[in-house]
Amino acid sequence: WHMNFNAVMLEVGLCVAAYILVLFIEFSPVVLERFGARNLRQKLNKVLFFFIALGVLLPTMHQSSLGSMLIAMGHKVHPLWQTLYLQPLLAVLTAFTMGFAVVVFEASLSSVGFGRPAETPLLSGLGKAIVGLIAVYLVFRLGEVVVQGKLGLLFAGDLGSLLFLLETALFIYPLVVLLSPAARCNSRLLLWSAVSMLFAGSLYRLNAFLLTYNPGPGYSYFPSVPEIMVTVGLVALEVMVFLYVVKRFPVLHREERR
Repeated sequence: WHMNFNAVMLEVGLCVAAYILVLFIEFSPVVLERFGARNLRQKLNKVLFFFIALGVLLPTMHQSSLGSMLIAMGHKVHPLWQTLYLQPLLAVLTAFTMGFAVVVFEASLSSVGFGRPAETPLLSGLGKAIVGLIAVYLVFRLGEVVVQGKLGLLFAGDLGSLLFLLETALFIYPLVVLLSPAARCNSRLLLWSAVSMLFAGSLYRLNAFLLTYNPGPGYSYFPSVPEIMVTVGLVALEVMVFLYVVKRFPVLHREERR
């Protein structure tokens, strides 16, 4: 066994491992505050900016590499999701939009679940960022379809065309809604836009890597029930850990008393 330093998956694996370590370091001030290690926390805060920068860089690297994987998969990827020039960019753009969207989603649910005031004024600023990122993404995404002469595939009536239209509609909904300043100040519309964005980004990856992927004659793949249950179990475990940590550690900021 040896590492293949030319493999895309090696870069993805190394970046993800390093990113998890960086996340632990970024979260450590919360742990230190919980156990009263004030001096150590102050020292860490002086160098935390370096790890925050790494936390931005590393996901950009492995997300673009995941896009490059689609290039390596060649004709097995459906033509509507295959582009030899824009895969890394599209992967990064969707990752950024999903990142902002999950912050809106988590903050909205935390406000309801923990009985905290809504953070709509702060989240509306993220709504602006989401609009800009989606607009740039759609220009490149739809522009590539037009330039490469793939418009006919949109009306083929097959699974690929239907999934592409659904995916695009999920991207367009938050763009249209959040263009309005009034909508960005509406907590319910912000939440629904974030949910739509999360489904859109997830569907983009599912479509390219699984639902429309053609492994070749005589081969087919769809996750088995045990594989699906493992995934569901991991997500449930993450939710449980999140709830425990938020209740036991000073993750959410303290409410100001009036």
